[in-house]
Amino acid sequence: APPPPAPAELARATTQSEKSATTPLAVRMAGLLWKKGELNPAWKKRWFTLERSVLAWHDDERGAASGKPPKGSVDLSHEGEGYAKVEAEEGATPAGRFRFHLTPVGGGTRAFEAPSAEARDEWVKALAKARQNRKW
Repeated sequence: APPPPAPAELARATTQSEKSATTPLAVRMAGLLWKKGELNPAWKKRWFTLERSVLAWHDDERGAASGKPPKGSVDLSHEGEGYAKVEAEEGATPAGRFRFHLTPVGGGTRAFEAPSAEARDEWVKALAKARQNRKW
């Protein structure tokens, strides 16, 4: 497998997914999104990475590139238990962002916002593919 992309390459990959040569269903995507907090309902800008079936978030791109553990993560695939649900909202929010929702198996819907409709649609598509991956 090729080495992981440098931080600058990750920034360019915000709305692109790529397949790994070793795992045909592997999805890799990274970029900035806003996430609504679970305890504090404020919207926070975070750097997100999607690898296989795990969506993880960091304070920023530098934190993700440094190998620090993520601030949080969601495993989208639980074999035998079903799959996470991903839904996009129509139109822009008052802040001019584009919202989508993710509900993992077991509940706990989370809201995210992308900077454009295109970015939202790419994330929804990538998350839908990632939820079919299995843990190795």
